[in-house]
Amino acid sequence: IAIEQLGSIALASTAPAVIDATCTVFSKRDFRHLTQKGVPLADRLMGACLALARNYVRNVVREAQIKPPVFFQGGVAANEAARLAFRRELGMDVLVTPFAGVVGALGMAVSARDAASSGLLQATRFRADYSSRSFSTRARYCCGCANGCALSQPYEVRDGHEVIIDTLGGRC
Repeated sequence: IAIEQLGSIALASTAPAVIDATCTVFSKRDFRHLTQKGVPLADRLMGACLALARNYVRNVVREAQIKPPVFFQGGVAANEAARLAFRRELGMDVLVTPFAGVVGALGMAVSARDAASSGLLQATRFRADYSSRSFSTRARYCCGCANGCALSQPYEVRDGHEVIIDTLGGRC
């Protein structure tokens, strides 16, 4: 499913599935079981959107008092079903601004500019040759535990050899 289609498919849901969003392993397990039971794709996708919103509110917002207006930023803000899920979870309207997918990066750029002009900017690990380097990523599975966690390994090719930059994900 193209990411651009996910939201519109999910909005066709008539009975959103309940998906555990404690971690991606549980979510993946629930989604797979619901598929095996024949639960319609729209209900599974809307269930995933609702789980995402529920998990965010439960673990990030926690007890904070949210007052409108609420602005939904980042790439997932383009997903209409995720916006609906956040509206339901928060009990208020969720607004998406123009350029919601990049507004965080724009804010960081303004902060960096302001820090640089005030002399507060410290040295970074950013390399000037970043745009000429060749990066990629691959999925791996943890073999060191019973969880079989999904891992992501960004790497770059240097002198014909893969150099792993980091290993992300997993619970062990």
